[in-house]
Amino acid sequence: MRQFSYKMNKPELRSVELLKSVSESAGVEIIQLSQNEIHLRFKGESKRWYEIESQVIFDEEYLEETAEWITNTKAARWKSDLINDTEFSVQLCVHPHDKNLPIGDQIVSIVFALINDIQTAMEIPMLAKFLICPRTMLENIVIFQEMMVVTKDMIDDGDWQGEFHNLQVMYEQQEDIVMGAMEEDDVHELYEHEWIEGFDFSNLEEELAELRIEEKEKRDQEIVRHWERMNDNLHDN
Repeated sequence: MRQFSYKMNKPELRSVELLKSVSESAGVEIIQLSQNEIHLRFKGESKRWYEIESQVIFDEEYLEETAEWITNTKAARWKSDLINDTEFSVQLCVHPHDKNLPIGDQIVSIVFALINDIQTAMEIPMLAKFLICPRTMLENIVIFQEMMVVTKDMIDDGDWQGEFHNLQVMYEQQEDIVMGAMEEDDVHELYEHEWIEGFDFSNLEEELAELRIEEKEKRDQEIVRHWERMNDNLHDN
């Protein structure tokens, strides 16, 4: 497999700044933050724990053209279940409504929704199912999604493969669950993705620092132009 050195664009860098600010104020633990991988862990209002992992994937035949961010959300009643990736951790099929937003904005919308999970569960039945599920029952559950709960027994059943495929086709024709302050639907897409090994970029902080300097220079120039216009108006009068 060829390595593709993905580099965030300016909107993505700005969105990462927002994500870092939200994480600091909300007590979100940043496990990994690089040019092509973001990994967070945090506790919701319900005392349940959530983990968001996002990576850049691509088609090896068309690297730059097909690069996209794919986000996976896991949940558990105990933090240790997420850290150790035990059988009591499950996948939640939650996605931002607008996948065209920069990746940081997408993750922030999911973070806000799951930090306030009790309130969000009043509008998203899938999340409510997870909140009321005893930890012992989570051992046999793989995925919480809107239409149904996918269990290990269902996947092990030979007849389930066809049903699982039909569900995928159906979900691909529907919109994602909306998280955060965006529009809200009761349907979502169910994706299966082959995750690639993340390539760690050590210059992310340098990129962010350069962006902050550039933004400051723009603001300084705007201030100078403003006072120049004020001075010209004064002389004109």
